[in-house]
Amino acid sequence: MTTQVYLPELLRKLGYGIPENIAVAGTSICDIPVDAGIDQRSSDIGRTAMEMLIKQINIGERGIPETPCRILVESRWREGASVRHSSNQVVPSWLPLTDVLLDRPVTGNGPLCLR
Repeated sequence: MTTQVYLPELLRKLGYGIPENIAVAGTSICDIPVDAGIDQRSSDIGRTAMEMLIKQINIGERGIPETPCRILVESRWREGASVRHSSNQVVPSWLPLTDVLLDRPVTGNGPLCLR
């Protein structure tokens, strides 16, 4: 999972295949050049913001509201080819994340991947 736009190309230049050697998903499928990751539903966010603005204009609401509220447009996961799926692959919760992502045997005492 990455926020870095350059990461997929960098991994390919380093010789890693996506998803053959490493799975890559983006925190925003609109920004990261991979097809798996979080769909932040930008169109829905924009539409909701415009509806709120139009409502405020129509009722003459100005300034900071006396009772503020928050509206959440939930994001969703989008499956894609940049993340390999294996129904029979079990990853222990103690396995270091780097070893899982790079399909390498576990070595050393690296950072733990807590699930």
